[in-house]
Amino acid sequence: MAEQHFRLPVLAPLLYGADAANRAPIMLFDVGCSGGIEDHWLHFGKALHAVGFDPLISEVDRLNADAGRNPNIRYEAAFVGCTAYDELFPATLRDNRIASRSNESFRRTSAAAHAQLKNIDYIKDNFNRGDRVVLATSRIQLDDYAAEHGIARVDLLKVDTDGHDIEVLLGAKNLLKGALAVKIEAQFHGAVHPCANTFSNIDRLLREAGFTLFGLDAFRYTRAALPGVFANDIAAQTIDGSMQWGEAIYVRDLADPDYERKHPFVIAGEDVIKLSVFLDIFGMPDCAAELLLERRALIERPGGHSVEQLLDAITPGSLGPGHSYASYIAKFRDDPSALFPSRLPADTPIAPTSSGDEIASALAAAEAARQELAALKRSTSWRLTAPLRRLADFARKGR
Repeated sequence: MAEQHFRLPVLAPLLYGADAANRAPIMLFDVGCSGGIEDHWLHFGKALHAVGFDPLISEVDRLNADAGRNPNIRYEAAFVGCTAYDELFPATLRDNRIASRSNESFRRTSAAAHAQLKNIDYIKDNFNRGDRVVLATSRIQLDDYAAEHGIARVDLLKVDTDGHDIEVLLGAKNLLKGALAVKIEAQFHGAVHPCANTFSNIDRLLREAGFTLFGLDAFRYTRAALPGVFANDIAAQTIDGSMQWGEAIYVRDLADPDYERKHPFVIAGEDVIKLSVFLDIFGMPDCAAELLLERRALIERPGGHSVEQLLDAITPGSLGPGHSYASYIAKFRDDPSALFPSRLPADTPIAPTSSGDEIASALAAAEAARQELAALKRSTSWRLTAPLRRLADFARKGR
């Protein structure tokens, strides 16, 4: 799953740095964990506890054998789903594209054609490091796993199963009652059935459970009938074409003052702390600010960071350097149009000022991006898309 939302965190080091031992633990379930738990969650330090699930046995063995692995992180070789799924959505109907009225079209895309023409085993080549694919025989659902291992709550659920994501949710209904956020892959097309693995069904299920869609990145794939330029040097999404799937972020909107009247969820101070950090990592500091302001009474305590300090930390430099949250809001209220793109200097920073390792990481990422862009400009695809860029420049100048 490509990461489109995540950014260098600001609140995590403040709240889970030296003070991690005094914070409530963060429990993460990562379903489809090839490559390991993603680095941005490691900013929770000693407070992080995580379980990754993947059916690729060799990858799970490799991850568990890593000498540098956080002892609070473990990996399980298993297929994750819902034990009652065949009853909810019988296989005879699922496998019948006509009877289920499926509008799935991936098999007709240029990405599918590339794999067929190149005789590619995508799982072996991209997820199993070239090894022979050996899959787990264990099949579990998360509610059962949590009960068997004494895990009362999961704060964040990440799901990336390449086609079975709703099954994971259906097998985790008890865990969802306490979760704060869900990051999930969602297919836009499929069968017409309330339990089919489609975005519309995932959205309905999560909204009913008290979550709100906060982020959605959609990916396009051209049809094999007229292949278009791939977005990267991999046979996957393309620059244009129809949308096939997306990456969605669902969050409990605890900044809603009426949230507890709408849903059976009691908001605790640690929930506010955890969720504000999640939102900051997701690249939504504005939502984190709203949450901190609305739930101030639950989190302020003697000796801890004040809400003002946390707000100052996530305040961007869009209106000039050195602004506190209070002065930033005052300047915006005095002249709301100051945030129009045409009013901002070309070199305006758009993220909070970071320091130390974060600056080094950002500079390294910027240099990597510069080199990638230079290579892209030398490529055929850059020349092919030149007319599109000129059209976009013309549209911007005409605004």
